Amino acid sequence: MGRRLWVLVAVALMFSLSMVNSVVANDDEVFQPGFVEWEINSHERLYVEGANPDEAVLQRGQTDSAVGGFSTGVTTNPIPVFTVQSPPVEEAIQTDVMMGVYFSVILDGGGGPQACTRQLPLPGDESTTLFYSVSANGSEIYSDEISQVVDKVAENDAMNFSGEMKNVTLNLSPGDSLTLSLDIHHQCAGTQARVQWGGFEYNSGGIIMEGVLYEPEARILVDASRRAHVELSHNLPWGLADLRDEKWEIWGPLDEREKSTRDGELLVETSAGRIRMVRDLGGNDSVYSWSGAEKLPIGDLNLQFCLRTIAGDLNSDCHAEGILRFEVDEGDTGFASAGLYLTITTFLALAGYIFNAFRNGLMLPLPILGALLALAILTLPTIFDIPNLGADAVIQPTTKVIDSPLVNLAGEEVALSELVEGHEAVIIGIVLPGSENGLTQSTQLNKSIDQLGDRVAVIQLVTGTDARMSDVTSLASQVNSSWEVYLDKDAQFAQSLPTGRSDAIVIVDPAMHVTFSQPSSAAMLDIVEAVDEIASGGPKSAVTYFGLIIGPGMFLLFLALPREEWTVPEEPLPPGLLWASIILASGAGLLMINLPALLLALLPVGMTIRFALDIVMMLWMIEMCFFTAKRGSPYEADALGKLMHSLFPKAFQNWRDPVDMDRDVLLGVWLGWFGWLSFPSLFPQGIGATALTGMSGAFMAVMLLLLFVLTGGFVVLLLRIVSSWGGPFSRLFGKFGGEVFAQFVGWVLLPVAMWVGLNTALNAFELGIF
Repeated sequence: MGRRLWVLVAVALMFSLSMVNSVVANDDEVFQPGFVEWEINSHERLYVEGANPDEAVLQRGQTDSAVGGFSTGVTTNPIPVFTVQSPPVEEAIQTDVMMGVYFSVILDGGGGPQACTRQLPLPGDESTTLFYSVSANGSEIYSDEISQVVDKVAENDAMNFSGEMKNVTLNLSPGDSLTLSLDIHHQCAGTQARVQWGGFEYNSGGIIMEGVLYEPEARILVDASRRAHVELSHNLPWGLADLRDEKWEIWGPLDEREKSTRDGELLVETSAGRIRMVRDLGGNDSVYSWSGAEKLPIGDLNLQFCLRTIAGDLNSDCHAEGILRFEVDEGDTGFASAGLYLTITTFLALAGYIFNAFRNGLMLPLPILGALLALAILTLPTIFDIPNLGADAVIQPTTKVIDSPLVNLAGEEVALSELVEGHEAVIIGIVLPGSENGLTQSTQLNKSIDQLGDRVAVIQLVTGTDARMSDVTSLASQVNSSWEVYLDKDAQFAQSLPTGRSDAIVIVDPAMHVTFSQPSSAAMLDIVEAVDEIASGGPKSAVTYFGLIIGPGMFLLFLALPREEWTVPEEPLPPGLLWASIILASGAGLLMINLPALLLALLPVGMTIRFALDIVMMLWMIEMCFFTAKRGSPYEADALGKLMHSLFPKAFQNWRDPVDMDRDVLLGVWLGWFGWLSFPSLFPQGIGATALTGMSGAFMAVMLLLLFVLTGGFVVLLLRIVSSWGGPFSRLFGKFGGEVFAQFVGWVLLPVAMWVGLNTALNAFELGIF
């Protein structure tokens, strides 16, 4: 019984401890993205400076330590010393503060420090009185008078005449000023009083305000390249002239319970070495802006600011410290996982095909079932390379761009296709508002023009959801270049680029495809090299098809299996004709898939039609997958196979079964589709853009067309050779499983085609094509 009691006590203790920990955890403050906090020094001053009353001014900046002042003998009544006015405020002030006025006084002209204290006149006759008045918009908001018997004669040991700190309401609009009036009444006979200002501490003289007069506003934009763009609205009452200096730092990633950190390993970037730009927002409003150079890590980060004003304590590190918590994500990864859903559809296709075969009375042998499983598994690498639905990855590095209107300084809309016309390429420097990369780009663009001359057109483009014409005007005045600066209307053009809405150098070829892109900026040598490559096929080559061997090629091995053992032809045939027939037939199938896009790239049609072709192409692929699943081959492949078979010599036709040539064409068709899914711009860019560069480019384009087609055919030949290495086993699977494998390919690829087609349509609508 005692042992059970101890167990129950232990359980109860553990439960109570867990409840306490839970409560403590729930009480922990959490700092989510969007959290903002500013700690601002509430001690503000206006200083008086000047050698005498005529030169006296009321300023924000600290004095230069040269003491000024005004001396007077005995006065029967208060006399004015000066009335000074502060600079007009640039930002409205509406707040309550504790206000006071202070000056210092000494005895001047001899007599010693006891000159007033030794006298025994009527009470009060030996005193000195200062009268203070502060007004705003003609209305007095503060007044006070301070009377003391002065017993100081040294300039640096003056008597402090500080008025009482009183609560006042400041209500100043831009353009309003504070006015300070100082009067003195000196009653100590035989002496002179000197009121002082312009020195250190209480000898500086002026107005003290205890209260928060401003709160800065920091903003950060993380662009598509994960670089930071920082903006700061200081909101200082007396404008940017009130600022001594500022700095910022980015820290992270941070846990949501961490407000800040000083772990040096989490310091990502600072403002040191970055150029501070002034961004004109129009309406006589501007902000400071910086663009970062470091790629930010994923997670929650802090942007931390430190500001110092010209009126603040010189020994203080910061007069205003701010924290802005923000989040950096991986970009738009889509709303549906291609890897998950297409893996499910692949194995559902396997189960569905086996069930359908069984229902139709076809009993598949166990080895064939195992081969179908292997075929399904070999599909997975291709599936995992397909972008998620709605993901940014739909836009490829060599994507074609939309022909959205670009607005110049005159307000005229210019299409990019107009700028490309007559040039080998358009070099575009893309910048977000207020980015220093615009200056870096202009240097490299000027060097590129020196090398390329009239072969290229050069522009700079201001983009971003907040971009405005004032940003275009500002950039044009800063770079002072020979090219035009445009506004990317609604940031549509940048959205269609692989670099997205970010600072970048982008080169567009005559076929309206991106041939080069690099975030921030790019070196002249890289730009010139990219332009030179356009005439020889651009950034991709025919070798790209060899990259499909590992992946889709493994998938196609089952279709490449031989059906019969090789037999000697009855009539002599030219050496290598069999291999040549495989290359030509499969190359013809590959060309059939890529020909529509190539033709539209060469024809003078709008980009809307070319983007619409992408959707039509996916509908075509869906149709081919459907009929392949139904009958083992699409009608187009069979027709092309028969045509190719009829073009060979009669002796070859009698020796080579038309079914085998149909299979060669089918392999080329599927290789063409896999190439379309992986690099759809290969033919339009590698051949079309080259042809549009001129007469020499047209000749080179014909050579490249032959090279691309024959290279694709050679890849199919390699698949045919490798698939035959199994000898009788390869022929056994090819004879009894060839039709099964062909149909199953249609079953497997149909969901893939539908997925990619839907993604293509979503991307077109997101870009505003339709």
